[in-house]
Amino acid sequence: MSRNLAVDALRLLLAAMVVGLHAHALSEVSDLAGQLMWNGLFRLAVPGFFVLNGWFLHEAAQRPGGGGRWLRRIAGIYLAWSAIYACFWIGTEPLDLARAVEIAGRALFGWGHLWYLAAAAPAGALLLALRGVPGRGLAALGAALFLAGWGVQLAFLFRPPSLAGGWADVSTFWITRNALTVGLPFMALGWAARAGGWERAIPGRVLALVLAGGLAAMAAESVLTLGRFGPAGSLDLLLGLAAAAPAAALLALRSSRRAASGRIAEVATMVYLVHVPVVLWAKHGLGLSPTGAFLAALVVTAALALPLSALARRLRIPV
Repeated sequence: MSRNLAVDALRLLLAAMVVGLHAHALSEVSDLAGQLMWNGLFRLAVPGFFVLNGWFLHEAAQRPGGGGRWLRRIAGIYLAWSAIYACFWIGTEPLDLARAVEIAGRALFGWGHLWYLAAAAPAGALLLALRGVPGRGLAALGAALFLAGWGVQLAFLFRPPSLAGGWADVSTFWITRNALTVGLPFMALGWAARAGGWERAIPGRVLALVLAGGLAAMAAESVLTLGRFGPAGSLDLLLGLAAAAPAAALLALRSSRRAASGRIAEVATMVYLVHVPVVLWAKHGLGLSPTGAFLAALVVTAALALPLSALARRLRIPV
């Protein structure tokens, strides 16, 4: 069965952004360059994936049992790869109450890049439960949840120093990386877009302008944050994402160009799943700069993607 070439290419681009995000690409060039990538452009990646997820979940839900199969697949991928990465998030430290709570939190919200999968499954379950709500209602609910998460992030940014922790500690609490403040909002947009045929209803030129405006807003918010707080912490929620992520997805979904196979999507999936240890090896093993580690990890993971995907299928590891 043929696939949408533009959507698969977008998936690969978003996966590459995730690699750049975790490598902190360009951060050695200047604080501004690093900020514009790490807390700017590359933040498009996960919301973009979520929008596509919502779109295809709606499509799956139109078939008998399709929504349930989608949920089981996402949950299976999360559980399998959480087990593969267990040595990273369980560790070898003595187990006490605080440590047990930390491990439980990581299992629930996802370790590292796996938080995306941990958020996608419950967000998808919520969308299926709310399938009777009109698309605009779901989009409004998603917008409210996204703004609530952004407000929490803003509150942490401006909290008094006496409330401790640094801004970099925010991600530890998984406040802005979960199903409610990120997963559901962007998946709801994808779901509503599929239900309403937005990719055809909205002209491509308008979508391109919305994408450009969203990216510009993301860059502005990133620069303002740098000027106020310096190069610290993760800006998971940028207001411009609400425009840029759906616009990028809808532009790809408009395309009529087809791919004969799913190899590009396979590469994108494996780059996303296996890049973290490769980035760590490139930075700490080879001593490469952040940008060098980004490029090295991208090349290595892309080159190994298809063999690793075949091995995963042979071992019955969900991907």
